[in-house]
Amino acid sequence: QMYVLEADVRNGAQVSGALAQGSIFGFETLGSLARSGKAKAAVNGMFFDDLGSPAGLLCEGGRWIRISDIGTPSLVIDQTPSVQEIAVRAFWQSKKRREPIYSYNTGAYHGIGNVFTADYGESNRVFRPQVTYRLKEGKVTERLLTKEPVAVGEDILLTYLLPEDMAPELTSWQQLPAYIPVLEPGEEIAIQIQVTDGAGREIKPQTVYQTGGWLVKDGKIVAKSQEDFIGYTTSLQPRTAVGINQKGNLLFLVAD
Repeated sequence: QMYVLEADVRNGAQVSGALAQGSIFGFETLGSLARSGKAKAAVNGMFFDDLGSPAGLLCEGGRWIRISDIGTPSLVIDQTPSVQEIAVRAFWQSKKRREPIYSYNTGAYHGIGNVFTADYGESNRVFRPQVTYRLKEGKVTERLLTKEPVAVGEDILLTYLLPEDMAPELTSWQQLPAYIPVLEPGEEIAIQIQVTDGAGREIKPQTVYQTGGWLVKDGKIVAKSQEDFIGYTTSLQPRTAVGINQKGNLLFLVAD
């Protein structure tokens, strides 16, 4: 059974994503998501893990939810929809320092800055010694040395993990490891996200969903029996494909 949905986004059709339970983690039926979003139609979107967490790049309405490239093309929806390979890099910037962000709503890893937003859930879920800076409207509003999860709220958290044998209550800001920046309350910190297309040109997409491998590219069938991220593609499973037709409209094809 095949289903095809065509959307002319250039003339008013709106396509948006939905997170199960309104968070990166969790599960919810497609019908429930469609009803709560008052959608005309709905399809299963990205790959997800056993916690319901979506894999790959994810941006909704200009708000980046996840920056975790799985090396596959993305559906990019702006004034004109496209399927293309893009590159996304994130940084935090102060007046004195600029550092890359490798973990954006993907968990907490040692030796790097980890960013958490409300899409990650109620807290950063870090149950170990950490330094966390709360950012609001581009400024540090709070800094914590703690071993308990920090509530996110509507702010942005920038978290660095401390060595596990380090006691936050006995640690001063002057004793932090060299890889952890010491930011002051009131200090201006900007989160910057740079997106480039396949030609290296900077773009500012409003909506990005990373997909599986290419099936058709430049009018030619390029489907593979195995993809680096997906694995074997020949097993019989319900699947959703997305593409652009000759009219420039967005197509969703569901093979049940």
